[in-house]
Amino acid sequence: MFTQWSFNLLTLSFLLNGLITLQTAYEENNNGQSIPLLEPLMHKVSLRCAILLFEVGAPASMLVSFVTKYALWPQSLRGPRGSVNLRKPVAIIEHNVNIIAALLEVGVLGRMPIRVEDFIIAPLYGTIYVLFMWALKDHLADSKEPQFVYFFLDTTLGKKWAVSILLGLLAILLFFYLVFTCLDDLLTFIGGGVKTNAIIISALATFFCRFRD
Repeated sequence: MFTQWSFNLLTLSFLLNGLITLQTAYEENNNGQSIPLLEPLMHKVSLRCAILLFEVGAPASMLVSFVTKYALWPQSLRGPRGSVNLRKPVAIIEHNVNIIAALLEVGVLGRMPIRVEDFIIAPLYGTIYVLFMWALKDHLADSKEPQFVYFFLDTTLGKKWAVSILLGLLAILLFFYLVFTCLDDLLTFIGGGVKTNAIIISALATFFCRFRD
């Protein structure tokens, strides 16, 4: 479920930023006239939300891809069906294309900034997700026992375990947020243009993407 949350956030971010870009281009080419339907998107709050959505979705997508490549995929190969489910088109898109799109947005396409002053947004997102999953534990199945989407969110393992997992998730999200921040700063420092940025992005993507056994 974390995968779907992150994928949808990133998709919504791209949609909003795409519409904002469309409105800006339209105004520049039509003597300041705007598309009435898109005018609310040019409000300061809307612009801020578009940036924050990307700042949440990008590191979350990096976390999803990292866990998939280095934990879920190797684990699936030990099972009877292997990595069949992970090699399905939808799974490939949600686990790989998301991080590729995020990296391209930072380094090649829109050059969307990941600002260090907004770092709190990633741990906040992780906290909301964990609390939501805990709130659902008694509603996921017709059972008298609580059900958990992920074993590591099992609160029956004790308070110390639950707190440790929550802090661990927040630390990991914060780490990947800082990775994006450093990447943005590195590309700005190098100033090598589209080709150089594309090479760096491609090299970085290989550490997070996996498409076959």
